[in-house]
Amino acid sequence: MDKILFCQFSTNLINKDFSKKEISNIYYSSIWKNRKKDGYFKGKHFWEIPLWIAEISGLLKKENFKKDLFIIQDLKKAINYLNKSKADFILFSCLEVNKAFIMEIIKAYKGKGKIILGGYTDLTPFKKFNNVFTFESLKDFATFLNIPYAYDLDFSLFKNYKIIPRLNLSSGCLNHCKFCSIEKNIKEKSKREIIKQVRAFKDLKFKLIYLNDKTFFQAKNHYLLKSIYRKIKKYNPDFKGFIIQTTATAILKHSDKLKDLKIYACEIGIESFNNEILKDLNKPINEKIVITAIEKLKALEVKIIPNFIIGFIQENKKTYLKTLSFIKTYLKDFFILNIYNLAIYQNTDLSKEIKIDNENDLNELIQDKTFYNAIQKKNNSFFYNQIFKLGLKVLNNHE
Repeated sequence: MDKILFCQFSTNLINKDFSKKEISNIYYSSIWKNRKKDGYFKGKHFWEIPLWIAEISGLLKKENFKKDLFIIQDLKKAINYLNKSKADFILFSCLEVNKAFIMEIIKAYKGKGKIILGGYTDLTPFKKFNNVFTFESLKDFATFLNIPYAYDLDFSLFKNYKIIPRLNLSSGCLNHCKFCSIEKNIKEKSKREIIKQVRAFKDLKFKLIYLNDKTFFQAKNHYLLKSIYRKIKKYNPDFKGFIIQTTATAILKHSDKLKDLKIYACEIGIESFNNEILKDLNKPINEKIVITAIEKLKALEVKIIPNFIIGFIQENKKTYLKTLSFIKTYLKDFFILNIYNLAIYQNTDLSKEIKIDNENDLNELIQDKTFYNAIQKKNNSFFYNQIFKLGLKVLNNHE
């Protein structure tokens, strides 16, 4: 029986260079503490369960493979473990934040197992190694293993793990925001595929489910949430409902459906509360639409989670102050602030306008980018500290 070893990096390793006293770390740690009763669970090693592992485990559910999970917390220990491991296949999901770690492991690996790579980054640098095999899709991996491809999920390696699982009704987005790399068309999951996800969640402990659809309501199958809620409630009485991500425009168009679909919280992609910047980014919203949508969510008693991005090159002290003023106006109404640093993802309209000089420019965990001048860095730093302070006030408002 061939052994497949899933390797997943602990967030404690990925974020080891970030000080625990740094304000963003204090903020994110506070989310799990202050929102625990609402169902915001974070495990010891993951913000969320690695979906790629569940998808490949599902692919292999009926196959004769021994599956095991290895969580990488220390790079030297991991290299030693893998060199001693007798795994036939060693699997990684390669991202910008772990790419360098994986390269170091591969260079030091002396075993006989085949190293399998997929992910959302350029895998070309790994193709020079004879024992490394890269795949663009699970279908390609299934062909490599000489097994039939069939979509399924299996979370058995994470039995009873407390988390917010992600449910996919569709992929893609019809909007054309400059900074986004999501495919610009909608591909809906079949009802059968959706039910397989719902059944697989039985292995997990959760109160909330996150809808992974980039802009909820764009896919026509969103109506399925009502029956999905009933199915989950039968095996999980603690289930509260769904968290969706969408635009303020979509909220106004579909607000009458929110309660019926059991929407617990709504993430709104605001990014910057400035009409000129929103227009330049091709966001399908403006300040007036955002405010109207927030008032609608308040009336429906749906929890509000605005998303903001730090570091657009159009930002200055004045625009940042305007966004901060907007947040202060609704401080008691917001449930959580989602705060990100700008990352220039490949194949986006923004990547055509801004030159990328190193991997930090692709990393949303890193504030400093090569394309900022001294004034922009100063303004970004100011906003960074102020918005996370407001985020902490938001969390404390709902203790």
